[in-house]
Amino acid sequence: MLKTVRPLLLPLMFGLMTLPAVAGDLEQPMKKIGFNYKQAVKADDAATMEKYINEMKAQLDVAKQKNMPAAKK
Repeated sequence: MLKTVRPLLLPLMFGLMTLPAVAGDLEQPMKKIGFNYKQAVKADDAATMEKYINEMKAQLDVAKQKNMPAAKK
């Protein structure tokens, strides 16, 4: 099951990486998303993977609420 979920995680992560990482507001959520992605890929069971995926989603919501400077939009 984990091997079938990994291809689904890759587009999500690459999509998140294309967001401009603003040095201030978005840096921490983006780092946490990356960390949780790495942990999800390394997970041995579905429950652990789901925990990290849910944390990624939560950090994505945090990143969406941050203000991006007009020059970076």
